Amino acid sequence: MRDTYPVRLFGSLGLIIVGAALASILAANLTGVASKVLLVSGLVIAGLGVALLIFTMIRPRHPDPDSVDHG
Repeated sequence: MRDTYPVRLFGSLGLIIVGAALASILAANLTGVASKVLLVSGLVIAGLGVALLIFTMIRPRHPDPDSVDHG
């Protein structure tokens, strides 16, 4: 089974970066409903990235069972 730890780690950091960019840069340059939609969606995306990062840090890495010495 493949180790998905790096994918989860960098994926969560990417979600945080994209969400923060949506919430700060794009929402600041627009007015009206579009800025509110981008602000809320950016915060939601960044929140999902933080949740994935916390889940990734809490869940330990499982070593490959074939590489563990049992004897």
